Formats: sequence, C-alpha cells, structure tokens
Amino acid sequence: MMKRRLRTWKKGCDGGVAGLCAGTFCVVIALALFVSNALIPMQVWALDSAGREALVASLPKGETFENDGSTYLFLPTIQAVRATPGTGGSDGNEPGISDSKGIEMKGFIEQKGLYALYRHSFSEASSIRFERGVSEAVMVSPVVLNLRTGSFAVITGKMCLKLNDLEDAKDLADAYGISLSFVNQYLTLACYEIPPDVEILTLRKDLLNDPRVQRVTLDMVDRIRHAH
Repeated sequence: MMKRRLRTWKKGCDGGVAGLCAGTFCVVIALALFVSNALIPMQVWALDSAGREALVASLPKGETFENDGSTYLFLPTIQAVRATPGTGGSDGNEPGISDSKGIEMKGFIEQKGLYALYRHSFSEASSIRFERGVSEAVMVSPVVLNLRTGSFAVITGKMCLKLNDLEDAKDLADAYGISLSFVNQYLTLACYEIPPDVEILTLRKDLLNDPRVQRVTLDMVDRIRHAH
C-alpha cells in the first residue's frame, strides 16, 4: 500500500501538478535557509525580567521599523557576536567567544541562538562589520528590540525581497551592491546576502522606495526555542 501511494504521488508530480510540486519544494528550501538560525536549541544565559526592563529603559534608542509583521527598535549600543556557549567568560560564568577567534568582550547581556549579546560603544550604523580577534576577524552584527515581545533580535545580514518581476532580481543585486542567493519563482521572492559595512536600515528604506520591490524582509534571530 505504501509503495502504491508513493507511485501515485510521484506520478502526480510528474504530471499536471509538476509546477506546484517544484514550487512547494522551493518554498521548503527557502524557509529552511531563511530561519536556519531561529530554531536552534541552545542553553540560555539571560537577565531576569526586572533586570531586562531596567536595561532596556537605560539604553539609547535608534530608529523603529516594521519587519515580518513586527515593529523593531534599533539598539545602537548593543552588538551580537557568534559565540561558543559554555566556554566561560572572564569570570567563568558567561559564555565566551571561541578561543580560535577570541576577542575581549565586556558587558555580556544574554545568549541568543548562536550569538552572544554585549554592550558596546554607541554606533549609528546598523551594519555587519568585522573586528580583529586573537587569530582571525570576528563578525559583529546589529541588535534590535522587538517592541511587541520585548525580546532582543539579531540582524543576520540576509534578506528576502518580494518582487513584481523576478527578472529584476539580478539588476537589483547589481544596483544595490548585494549578493543574490536564490530565487523562488512560485512566490516571486529573491533572497540576498548583505555585505559588511552596508547600512542595513538605510538599504531597507531605499529598497522599499524602489518600484520593483513590493516587500523587504530582514532575516533575524528573534523567536528562539530554547533547551531547558
């Protein structure tokens, strides 16, 4: 019976609904890549609710923007660094940066997926950048606040654009200096990598003003399922 069902499904995909099957497959791949950082079980180091509220109230605030149905606030004095959890910070109680990349970070806030969040000096730029580590450069990412949930989120440097016409996907990459990763014909969706040192929120606004673009969605590490 199972073999018969499999043959029936394959016949359907080889026949009149081949386009739909291919489209569904592309959607699955796109979603898997797009949220690859968002559902990783991870031990959590975090402030309690009172400490978090006090911290958020004390932070300088940047611009607000809409993304994927939520409103976010840019935090110019918080940054995120890819971390190796459990290696221990200077006092042995905080997650440390991988020894192979080690940079000295102070003011640890919490672990967010594969990222460790820290305080840093004020920066107006919401861009991905690299800082010198012990043996190699370390990627540093901007952090925002989800105003609905009160959670911190990390901008990863990836984004997807809903386009009027996918024929414009390559031209948009060339025009804005971004790298086209893949396209989804079924959803007229084009996904891109944003290079370091590009002001991401400014790029987002420029793209929204481009008549070829319907919607801009920045990839973020926000809704995390934690291990307990």
